[in-house]
Amino acid sequence: MKIKFTAEIIDDDGNVVGKRTSEEGGIPSMETFDISTREGFLRDFDLLEKAVLKARNRIGADAADEILKGTLKKQRIPEPGKRDSCRVRTGQNPRLSHG
Repeated sequence: MKIKFTAEIIDDDGNVVGKRTSEEGGIPSMETFDISTREGFLRDFDLLEKAVLKARNRIGADAADEILKGTLKKQRIPEPGKRDSCRVRTGQNPRLSHG
């Protein structure tokens, strides 16, 4: 068996702007899940829990990456005098820093 997570990234207007899916296998089936002994249950539950956490962590990281990539694309401005390089606008002017 496997577990599958699907996450949609939705903008403020309700439009889906990104979709990610994460799958992880190795989960014991309901028929083979061992509930006859404590050790068997803990072993199979551990397999289930690890698969769920791994899939969840992967989809969270993928969704965050997609959001950050989209944000960086919108915030990139060309550096003066350079054709292909860009810098990221942070919203703060370093010349006006009080530090």
